[in-house]
Amino acid sequence: MLQALSQASGAVDDCASASLWALSDAELLASLDAAHGASQRLAAVELGLVRELDARGLALTEGATSTAVWLRDRLRLSGRSASSFSSLPLSTPRRQQSATPCMPAPSVSSRAASWQRPSPLFRSRLPRRSPTRPPIC
Repeated sequence: MLQALSQASGAVDDCASASLWALSDAELLASLDAAHGASQRLAAVELGLVRELDARGLALTEGATSTAVWLRDRLRLSGRSASSFSSLPLSTPRRQQSATPCMPAPSVSSRAASWQRPSPLFRSRLPRRSPTRPPIC
């Protein structure tokens, strides 16, 4: 696992040092699509690692009161981000191994990983529709 992540990190370094201005429009679009897909797969790997360390109780072994607190300190996240990050792997199904090499296993997008329920304060700021007016379409 560490070797594969090290290779991925090297590939990201190569991409970061590339001259983006030299790409054609088609190459720029294809590169954006490829970068987004790679980031989604990497987010799924990260969530799997969090799920496994939570299942093993490593945060408690290291003296933290919860996985969220341990993630906050270890990855230097905000408390809210660490809490949502640590609870998401528990609410998503375990990643299934692909039945065939040509069919990728399901993954979780980073957008889904960062989703937060709107706070009641936010909902109170939304304009209320009048029951007599038809909705605006």
